[in-house]
Amino acid sequence: MLPLRSDDSTSYSLLQALQDIQTLAKRNFSSNRIFVPFLFILSSLAEAGVLEELAVEETGEGEKCVKSGLAIAVNSIAKTKAAPRPAASSKVYVLFRSYLESLRY
Repeated sequence: MLPLRSDDSTSYSLLQALQDIQTLAKRNFSSNRIFVPFLFILSSLAEAGVLEELAVEETGEGEKCVKSGLAIAVNSIAKTKAAPRPAASSKVYVLFRSYLESLRY
């Protein structure tokens, strides 16, 4: 398993992997072939509790990354024509509803 955050420049971390996947999803927003798997990865990480751990890591980079991933997922709901996308986006939203509400306060 990847560490949440890497302390050296030679190893790959979960934070870096999630940032890379988000970049890929943003670049291919209109491609369900790429974007829907991003949503499934995000929801799988959320179900495993990994994103919550990442969100509270001490540098703040993890929280920024999680917020960005959630924004990408939620914004995709309104801009969709294919059924798998809103289903996957909704799953991500439901998994992080309490987390999103805590950001408002």
